[in-house]
This record gives sequence, C-alpha cells and structure tokens, in this order.
Amino acid sequence: MIGEEMTFEELKEQAKNLSLTPGVYLMKDREGYVIYVGKSKHLKNRVSSYFGSLKHVKPRIKRMVAAIDTFECKYTDTELDALILECVLIKQYKPLYNRLLKNEKKYRYIHVGIEESLGSVTAVYEKGNTGLYFGPYDQSADLLTAVEALRNYFRLPSCKQGEGVEGCLTYKLKRCVGPCQDSNREEHQKALKSLVLFLEGENQLPLVFYETAMKEASEQLDFNKAIIYRQNWYALKRLGYRQEAIALSLAQTRGMAVLPCPMGGCKLYLLKGTTILQSFYWNIQDRNQLLKNFIEQGNSYLSKPFKKSYDLDKTKIDQSLIIYSYLMNQQVAFYETIEDRRAIEKVSNRLLKAYLSQRE
Repeated sequence: MIGEEMTFEELKEQAKNLSLTPGVYLMKDREGYVIYVGKSKHLKNRVSSYFGSLKHVKPRIKRMVAAIDTFECKYTDTELDALILECVLIKQYKPLYNRLLKNEKKYRYIHVGIEESLGSVTAVYEKGNTGLYFGPYDQSADLLTAVEALRNYFRLPSCKQGEGVEGCLTYKLKRCVGPCQDSNREEHQKALKSLVLFLEGENQLPLVFYETAMKEASEQLDFNKAIIYRQNWYALKRLGYRQEAIALSLAQTRGMAVLPCPMGGCKLYLLKGTTILQSFYWNIQDRNQLLKNFIEQGNSYLSKPFKKSYDLDKTKIDQSLIIYSYLMNQQVAFYETIEDRRAIEKVSNRLLKAYLSQRE
C-alpha cells in the first residue's frame, strides 16, 4: 500500500477544492497504479461527479470508483491542451478502465489492389508492398461498412478466383464488374481509379448515390433498404472526415490557431498540419500588443524550415484527429493557414478579431 487509504468522503472533499479550469485527472488505486485517465473543461465539476450519488451510473463506473484510493490533476490552459494530454497519458499508462486511445491495434488501413488482376478494396492491419494504402482509420463497424459500400458501388470482386474463370453468380447478377473476364479488365481498372479518387476526396459520387437511394427508398416506404443505404452513406461520410484529417496532417500546411483560455487571456498555436510545434499564452488587454505578438510569432515561424514526413503512423492518428476536430470547430477555435510573410498580418488581424468578438 502506498500511503494511507483515503475514504470516500475525503476524496469528495478533495474534489470540491479543485479549480474550475481545463485539465486532466488520473484516478489511482491503493497500489498507486493509474486505473483511469479523463479530461474536462471544468475539472472541479467532472471529478466531483465521481464522488456524488452513484445510483444511476453504469456498473463499470461503480467498480472503478470503488477502486479509487486517490487522484491527481494536471491543469491546462485550454480544453485542447487537456484533450492532447489525456491522449498522451492514456497511451503511456494504458489504464484498466480506459477503452479508447490506448490500443494502436484498433487501427486499420484501406488497401486498394490497383496492381492486382482481381484487385478490390479491403481493410488491413498493416501495410504491404503492393497496392495503395489509405489511413490509418479506427477499426470500427463503420469502417467495415464503408469498405463494403465502396466494393458494392464500384462493383469490385470479393472472390479470389483465378483469371479466365467463367463468370460467377455475382458477375451474372451484375454485382461485380467481372475482371476475371478478359473483356472487362479495362472497366475494372477504371473502377479502381475512381475508387482511389474518392479516397483522395476528389470523387463524391458514392456519397451522392447512397444519399439519393436512401431518400428514394424512404419515399417508397421501403424502410429496411433506406436504413441500409443510410448506414452506407453515414459510414462513407465518416470515412471522408477522417481522410480530411489525415490529408491535413500529411500536407503539413503551416497554420496559426487562437483559443480563448477559460481563466483569461488567449493561447496562440503554431501548427504544421495537425502537429502543434509551439504555443504561446498571453493575458493582456491591449489589442495592438496582442496583434504585434501574433505577427512576430507568425513571422518567426515562417522563417524556420521544417523537415517533411510523408506518412502518418498509428501512434499519431489519435492526436491528429483530436486536433483536426478542434480546429474545424469555429465556435471554440480560430484557425487559418499561412503561406508566406505577406499573409501574416492579414491572418493575425482576422484571428484577433474572431477571438475578441467571442470574448465580448
């Protein structure tokens, strides 16, 4: 045992003394092991909720609370900082009661067999040496639904039959383009190229198709079909959102973001794609001084070269998605890309204006 075990009432009292600021909390058992990591915009309220009434909480949470001996809090300037720190700590400690973010094996890539005679689209755990790979994406039912929806839309094979085999039933029902037939190989290659364009964000036809089919099925009162089409449409939409985040990460565009801090002031982030390279906190009221700070840091950032990377591995995808999601929410963050020094002053002015308007 590490130290004296705290009672439930003592933990409750300790939680009441926390600050109403963003941050991360680590729940520990009597041996000192971290059993849960969480984050909150208001730490005091979130942590206190564990030591109130447990009448309507899930059994899993009750078991966790019963195992808590003490907790530790780490305060942050912004909610984004708390989200990133939570992600880092979950991967570091792999707590028993955290299900998300701690398992890198939950990710898969989408593989397009562009070089194969019977090339199709599949979800795989690791990259190989042939074909094209997109992702990584979190391994969920939505990912598998999206892969199946794409395979059906582009009529790609799901079998492993060799070349020259007489067309199977799927081909005869026109559910497969039939690359096993010599006369259909060109059409098969066109389908694969169109699929790649969709995964690169250049072709939205599958989304349009499933959305239209969903509406038509609903109008015809065929609700079972409408549900299937909706699941396909939603899975592809979600896939596109993640592909946008990955694309921004790989593009490594320079950007600036400003977030208001709950305890006053603001924080400027300098980004390479979805990677935060530097951040600066100021709690000053002088508009001109703030603008000057933004411009100075933006110019300094542009003067520094950085090394590009061309891959996004599974260890980085969680943070990438967290940051992308936050930057795209204009209600909580103000983000703009910067291309050259000529744009710095205009971008800084727009960011400052957006920040000040929200503060008012």
